[in-house]
Amino acid sequence: MRETIARLYRIPDGIRSLYIQNAVRKNEITLPVMSVLIVLMELFNIIRVIFFSRSGLETWNNCFYFTMYCMMLFSVPALCLARYLLRQKPAEARQNLCIGIWAFWITWQVLINAYDLYKEPSSDITLFATAVLAGAVLVQMTPLLAGGMILGCYLLFT
Repeated sequence: MRETIARLYRIPDGIRSLYIQNAVRKNEITLPVMSVLIVLMELFNIIRVIFFSRSGLETWNNCFYFTMYCMMLFSVPALCLARYLLRQKPAEARQNLCIGIWAFWITWQVLINAYDLYKEPSSDITLFATAVLAGAVLVQMTPLLAGGMILGCYLLFT
């Protein structure tokens, strides 16, 4: 039984390099598209907090959101720089970068949604569920990493 479960969560050695090359190709297309969307969303959110909020950055709540939005916004140039620096590296290193960036983005999503839920316990967690599902669909990773990330996010969120 244990061996059967282990086989489900690991990529066979015979197709591992092909899998990684395929994952890198897909992830290196998906992440720039996500990056553009993130920049647009976070710029909108930052403008909303600073200019369209009555209290601006004078409240803890707005400072928290502003900080989180800036963290997410600045993760995109960090991603671009890291991708540039790793452009000549093996596919596995580039795949690890994609997974690391996604892990940061989903952890950010968990934290901001946990804060929203803490602040308003009756609020909906649809956005969190959507983010986790988007990660599962958009980022190709090994089943073990995907399962670990989902479990880790669940534990962090709860």
